[in-house]
Amino acid sequence: MSAVYALGVESKSQFVPLYVGQTTNLLRRISEYLNPDFDATTDFTVGKAIERIKENDRIVVFKFKLSESPREEEKRYTQRTEKEITRELLNRWKGRTYDYNKTNPKEVEKQIKTWVKDFLSENPRV
Repeated sequence: MSAVYALGVESKSQFVPLYVGQTTNLLRRISEYLNPDFDATTDFTVGKAIERIKENDRIVVFKFKLSESPREEEKRYTQRTEKEITRELLNRWKGRTYDYNKTNPKEVEKQIKTWVKDFLSENPRV
């Protein structure tokens, strides 16, 4: 069964999404984020963002909904979420895609750290 999911930060009983996605295998998807591989750009970006958020003593939450039409629901949820938060989701961050054969992993991690810092400071609810 397919699912739509949101990764976010929870604070004071409020959930602020940072990434929205869809998958056919939730356990594999979570594992890929918790063990990020530089060759898989989205997994690496999301996984390193999770690490940086945890370093800032925030709680990372993974919410999901089973779906018969995950692509359409992902698109709707992403659009609705972007209207509610003060900055772009990690989905739309231009640094999320890179050529892993030509890019230095440390530079990508530095950019992710900056994105997380901005995300946390621009979302006062977290």
